[in-house]
Amino acid sequence: MKRPGVVWIYSILVGLGIISAAFSLINALINPLVKVVMTTAMYYLTIILTIVILVVDLVFISKFFTLKKDSILWVYIAFGLSILANLIGQHWITAIIIAIVGWAVWDYIKKKKVDGRPVFT
Repeated sequence: MKRPGVVWIYSILVGLGIISAAFSLINALINPLVKVVMTTAMYYLTIILTIVILVVDLVFISKFFTLKKDSILWVYIAFGLSILANLIGQHWITAIIIAIVGWAVWDYIKKKKVDGRPVFT
């Protein structure tokens, strides 16, 4: 089945976000100033959580782009981890926005139909 434009646009945006997060992670690993500003435990927690979120986002976007129905499970995991990371960092507004976008993606996966057939199978 042909992918709707929304799938292409969202996949590109998430892909760009993954690339941006990967570069930020690399910067945090090689920049000594970041280690000085953060406590050691918080630094390692941030690094580990970022790596986990990147891996989950990659799995989610691959499932979403290939129009797999099990991408709904990865929506819960990916957006849940992102919300958790923002709540730990006390970014309340960002966590709310991520929750709203997550709900919209979930709704799209559950309800999107083309010619009376579900897009995600």
